[in-house]
Amino acid sequence: MSERKKRNIIICSLCGVLLFMTVGYAAFNTLLDINGTTSITSNWEIKITNVERTNITNMAEEVNNPVWSELTASMEANLYQKGDSIEYDVTIENKGTLDAVLTNVEQTTVSNHDAIKITTSGYEKGETLSSKGVKIIKVKIEYNPDFNGVPEIGSSEVKISFTFEQLGKGEVIPDPDPIVDFETVSTTRSITVTPKIEPRAEITKYEYKLDTADYVEDSSTHIFDQITHNTEHNIQVKLTTKDGKEIESEVKSVSTLLLPSPSVTPDCSTSMTFPAECNGTYICSYTFSGGRNEKVTVTSPTINVYIGNWNQRVNILAEVSDGYNTTSDLEWVNAWNCAD
Repeated sequence: MSERKKRNIIICSLCGVLLFMTVGYAAFNTLLDINGTTSITSNWEIKITNVERTNITNMAEEVNNPVWSELTASMEANLYQKGDSIEYDVTIENKGTLDAVLTNVEQTTVSNHDAIKITTSGYEKGETLSSKGVKIIKVKIEYNPDFNGVPEIGSSEVKISFTFEQLGKGEVIPDPDPIVDFETVSTTRSITVTPKIEPRAEITKYEYKLDTADYVEDSSTHIFDQITHNTEHNIQVKLTTKDGKEIESEVKSVSTLLLPSPSVTPDCSTSMTFPAECNGTYICSYTFSGGRNEKVTVTSPTINVYIGNWNQRVNILAEVSDGYNTTSDLEWVNAWNCAD
């Protein structure tokens, strides 16, 4: 048969999240649908022939047994907490007389809920599915181990399309490498880095680099802490995918925020101005030296202190600290002039 044959299998993972208040758990209800369309002739017959649950962990529950027809399969499960997961093997068979090759795999995230993670494996672009051959696609539905928020009602839907063509009837173009990027949040003393990868892939290793230092390994978020305020730093991220591929992001220049400085107006009635964040974000204080030493913690942006009867020079030091960086203003007053 000279005409090229094609067939698409679409995996649609629709995860409906339901929140129950029974026995103190949040129950996530996950529905995974696999479906597709094809034009079948007597010589071209690729179909789903079996869906089997292979593993279940912790409190995860299978709501119904998996069901399937030639082109459709569905799985439904409840997830309650971290560590809950269910895994399935979806069997695809080539019952026709023509060898086929997997020419394209396309994954699209339609909607997402951070508490649910769905991954598939067991396939590679360019693989041959020979006549009478069998291919097993592995599907894992799990409570996202990186999710630390409060569960809300929502859903996740992931579509994965597998395109098979008759072997020898077209060039297989390799998938491009995924693109790694990251978002940052800066404070005066730290930079928080959160990577992302498109298209989505299962990551087994996260590494982060600051300036000329070596990469450090961490989880899906990393904080570079105890760094100088108001400075620019070069940051890079490297992710390792499940198949062992290491992918680096581009280098980005990111700056820490400027730590505000206090201001002292020296006089017999000295006034000091501090940033508004002295009520919790920053540690603020002033100190008198000369004649008496007195360090006072500040929680108000404006302070007025009367200096009298000290009969000597008084140094006034105002400081603002974020726990690592410190800014200050040092002034002095001739207290002889302030005697009552």
